[in-house]
Amino acid sequence: MKRQKKNWKKLWNILKEWQSKNLENIEFLGYVNDVPNKIKESDIIIGAGRVAVEAILSGRPVIAVGEAKYIGCITPNNLSEGLKSNFGDIDFSEQIIIDSKTLTSDIETALNLTNENLLNLREMTTDEFDLYKIVDKIEKIYSKTYVEKKKYAVRYTGRFQEKINKMH
Repeated sequence: MKRQKKNWKKLWNILKEWQSKNLENIEFLGYVNDVPNKIKESDIIIGAGRVAVEAILSGRPVIAVGEAKYIGCITPNNLSEGLKSNFGDIDFSEQIIIDSKTLTSDIETALNLTNENLLNLREMTTDEFDLYKIVDKIEKIYSKTYVEKKKYAVRYTGRFQEKINKMH
């Protein structure tokens, strides 16, 4: 828990220092009601979990920092790492503490992402959250667990997937 607070405290201190140097374009929003519009109004989103996912799906650059890990600017090269850790909220290994130089570099990278890069990230993220793929994975895990528990095979049929297809 101490590491988690250190990451956020360090990030907060770096951004506050930049803000004090008359960088008016840094805003600390806290809680907001209309998250999708705030994301669309922003040049870069710093966050984790659902905030990071919504920002990517909205075509905005993301610097992923969560309670457990600092990932940095999300690109196609580290999207998988972001997804596995819920964009920094879940990790059991020791990670680097955020420093000003790394954050500056990540902001520059984020600002230089092309529309094509952002669209590619959006497509990759959308694919990762595809309902059909998720249901298929759950059915396979369930079947495997059932076989291990009951000690006999169960034929995987994908019947749930068929029901979903009929609904559409």
